[in-house]
Amino acid sequence: MRRTLLSGLRALFIVHCLLFVVIGCSHVPVVPYGDPERLWRHVQQAYDQPQQPYLAEGELTVDSPTFRHTVDFTLRWQSARRLRLDLSGPFGISLASVALNDSLAWASIPLQGTYLAGTLTQVDSSAAGLLNLSLDRIIKALAGLPPRETGPYLQAVKGADAVEFYFQRGDTARTFAADPKQGTIVRYSVTIASKRWAQLDYGDFHGNGDTLRPYRIAIDSPAADVKVELSFDRIKDVASFPDDIWRQTLPEGATPGKF
Repeated sequence: MRRTLLSGLRALFIVHCLLFVVIGCSHVPVVPYGDPERLWRHVQQAYDQPQQPYLAEGELTVDSPTFRHTVDFTLRWQSARRLRLDLSGPFGISLASVALNDSLAWASIPLQGTYLAGTLTQVDSSAAGLLNLSLDRIIKALAGLPPRETGPYLQAVKGADAVEFYFQRGDTARTFAADPKQGTIVRYSVTIASKRWAQLDYGDFHGNGDTLRPYRIAIDSPAADVKVELSFDRIKDVASFPDDIWRQTLPEGATPGKF
């Protein structure tokens, strides 16, 4: 039971790190980007675009050697420091909730009576122990806007559907694949010492206002020994959320443990 709980919490942690940024990998195509240098400049500009708070709903599948689960999710994203992810099962049964609230974080699994709370620094330490990366790096690596590469790329190779931009630092190689027609990143991969660390694929882009957003995201991370697939049914921009959304609801007499 303890191993199952830890595996579930590990998956929830990876997912909540991913979700609040993964939709931000979108931007509006202007004209096809046939010149790789121009395409790369366009991709870089997307990092500086502001993002509207949004509500997203869909289906989430987490697959690892010890379990495979498919659940419904609702994501409320206010800012990079304020988000909430709720997971539900059949008939809308609440399975788990995780949230970041400025410098604080909490997680609740009501059916197991598990409630955790702590600081963002503690969560960051857990992330570093799990994936050997800071929370900030995990967020960027699992987003449509991966960790920013500001220096010149080593090589740009035109493929049938995307242009691949290669970067090499020491034994770490990173590849960004960008669609030259819509100007979006469709794949990001990392290899360390010639071993695949992680790959993210984005697809099924839809217009939302004046932006494009991916409605399908697949993450394969051998480093974390987990695969995650997200399929969005709805993404809706909102003005803001009520303050009580960010508070952890506890049963009477319950005291949350620490991350």
